[in-house]
Amino acid sequence: MIPNTNRRSFSCPENSHYEACGNACPATCSDRTAPSTCDDTCAEICQCDEGYVLSAEKCVPVETCNCTHNGTIYKPEEEFWADKECQSHCKCDPHLGKVVCIMASCEANTRCGVVNGIRGCHAITDFTCVISGNRHYTTFDGRKYGFDGRRDTFQGTCMYQVAGVCSGDPTLTPFLVLVKDHFRDTVADQPKGLVLEVYNMNLSLSHQYPGKIQVNGILMELPFSYENKLRAYTSGVHGVIKTDFDLRVNFDWYSYARVIIPNTYANAICGLCGSANQDPSDDFAMKDGTQASDEVQLADSWKLREVPGCSAGCTTDCPVCKEGEKQTYESDQYCGILIRKDGPFRQCQEAIDPTPFFDDCVFDTCQYKGHRDALCGAISAYATACQAEGIQIGQWRSVSFCTTSKIPAAYNEFTLLQMYLLFQIIIDCTDENQGASFCSAVRAIDRINSAPTNILAFPSICIYKIYTSRADAAKKSILL
Repeated sequence: MIPNTNRRSFSCPENSHYEACGNACPATCSDRTAPSTCDDTCAEICQCDEGYVLSAEKCVPVETCNCTHNGTIYKPEEEFWADKECQSHCKCDPHLGKVVCIMASCEANTRCGVVNGIRGCHAITDFTCVISGNRHYTTFDGRKYGFDGRRDTFQGTCMYQVAGVCSGDPTLTPFLVLVKDHFRDTVADQPKGLVLEVYNMNLSLSHQYPGKIQVNGILMELPFSYENKLRAYTSGVHGVIKTDFDLRVNFDWYSYARVIIPNTYANAICGLCGSANQDPSDDFAMKDGTQASDEVQLADSWKLREVPGCSAGCTTDCPVCKEGEKQTYESDQYCGILIRKDGPFRQCQEAIDPTPFFDDCVFDTCQYKGHRDALCGAISAYATACQAEGIQIGQWRSVSFCTTSKIPAAYNEFTLLQMYLLFQIIIDCTDENQGASFCSAVRAIDRINSAPTNILAFPSICIYKIYTSRADAAKKSILL
């Protein structure tokens, strides 16, 4: 035994004590088993006190030990997912001095993904950008802006980046959504179509081909799918492209477009729809990262491609709506239907403020002197927003107001009589079991006109009725 005089002169650091015959391989944060594998088990040492282990030549509390896993250091009790699919859930156990992993998966209403650089099971939330009417934008973060009728804004090109991945995050699937602007002399400057570029494919929903999709330039019928990565289909009056990472692109083939991204893409997006970072103040970011001074500069920065046949439209003496003229279109006979407290949208007004939709409607309708397409397209934008939230709205279309008698060009081969018969079939079809006969009847009308045999040619009319048992709901599906 070492004399007491020697023991007294042996100075030990904080949280440790002197041992004349101790294990020369002390437990450390990174190796708790070191004492059991040591050859020198009796040496004069400073032994860490109970509940402490050695770390960087100091005795530290066990519960403060970090863990190292695949070269990454994790804090004590820190939890993380060790794989891209969120199937291996790990935790740094400071008492064991190592990471412990178990098989697991994300809970309901959450999805595996990377948000702000951290992989985890995040609540399923979406960011939605809307383009409606005369180029009215609502960004992913809710900022609203438009181009106030200045059709010279888009001179020389028709293709603009609505949204695209601007992050270098390798966990995000890259994609690009483009809008084709189209100028017409008699109606608002509505989007001509949307283009989605993803998985080395070019998918286009175009005003020119309602009810169909162009895939790498080839016109195809809907529905369409590509492996398990994406599918395109009709939902109500909209064409929808949905990917396996939950990107959704909607277009009604006329005046309303919508891009929906999952929250895993938050702050990784750029374009006319903003960055989806929950900060609307920076949604005017241009391609170089600086903020645009106005809508014109913003749009110009996101020009991407020239398209043959695109004109600048009106550049001088453009129609201007005077304040006095707007009063007419604010009435119940026009846009006022949106804000009427006893109107068809009353159940939606509390959930979704109709004011910005009303303002857009008045502007567009007045700008184009009461043109039906401008009016009905603006009202339809609010109806779509309400329905997207699952809110039931009243019947707002009628024979004399925004009637559906004007059908897209692709459906023009149907006579009014045949359309009437088709509506009767829908109204009379009051049982979902009659779905097969209903479809057969539609195909029969198709054959009369030598039209393509395709039940999906009437998505806004057919799909809802086949799966419902209420005749009055069928009538609504015609008028909504």
